Amino acid sequence: MKINKGFTLIELLVVIAIIAILYAIVTFGITEYINRGKDATIKSNLSILIPAGEVYYNHNGVDGYKGFCHITTVQEAFYQIPISGGITSCFADWDDGSGRTDWGICCQVSSTPYIKWAACAKLFSTTNKAFCVDSTGVKREISADNCGYMTECPIN
Repeated sequence: MKINKGFTLIELLVVIAIIAILYAIVTFGITEYINRGKDATIKSNLSILIPAGEVYYNHNGVDGYKGFCHITTVQEAFYQIPISGGITSCFADWDDGSGRTDWGICCQVSSTPYIKWAACAKLFSTTNKAFCVDSTGVKREISADNCGYMTECPIN
């Protein structure tokens, strides 16, 4: 009597197929939660800029928000934002030395008088959206196409 030990090719293929299906399900679910976490980071880091802007404005006197987008607080907030890309950054002084310009973030101060500013960053969970904050305290999602050279968050 001959006893076969081991698995047949069909049994191995079925097991590999089941593992691949489970991997796909888990990966999709995890990616969604990771993107939501990145969006939360973007929203919290940009929201920090509102009170920072008020303090800067109060201490800056007649120059208002002039230079606001280039202060350490803004730079640190931007460095902690995950890079989504796709939006050419209008924040000229924000550079990691790589030469990359499509960070997916933007900060802009109005020209004379320097009385308003806005900042936005492209979101991950909905790639056609960006999160915007401005000097009036507005915090809202906007179209990613509108995240650029602006000094107040547009109403979509």
